[in-house]
Parts: sequence; structure tokens; C-alpha cells
Amino acid sequence: MNRNKSFIVGFLISAFIFLFMGQTYEKSNNQRYHLNSHLIQGYNTIFYETVFDTYTGKIVDRKWYNEKDFEKSKNTKTSY
Repeated sequence: MNRNKSFIVGFLISAFIFLFMGQTYEKSNNQRYHLNSHLIQGYNTIFYETVFDTYTGKIVDRKWYNEKDFEKSKNTKTSY
């Protein structure tokens, strides 16, 4: 009985230690910002990027890029 009791007490103490170690009070910034991008093709291809703050729901940054702003990668192989 004494052996089982000490085993149970040891198990409970280690479980509480793991619970207290995993407890955090700080807010994590994981998945706080969401990047949304759109591509509009026509005479010129335009890329729109919008960054949202998921906690407040507000737009943090909005940009657009023209196709001519990007250089073609030398590693890209295209076959037409």
C-alpha cells in the first residue's frame, strides 16, 4: 500500500509540475496577421497584397505591385 501511495503522489506531483510549466499569461503573436493576395491579369499583371490584424480586424498594410517590378528567376524553366 505504501508503495502504491508513493507512486500516486509522485505521479500527481509530476502532473502538476507539467501543468504549471505549460501555463502562460502572455498573448502569443502566432497567427495574428493574415496576408491576402490577389492577382489581376490583363494588359499588365497587377498583384495586390493586404495584411490584416486578426485580433482587431483592421487593415495593417495594403500594397500593389506591377508585373514589371519583378525580375524573372534564372532557376525557372518554361517551355512553350
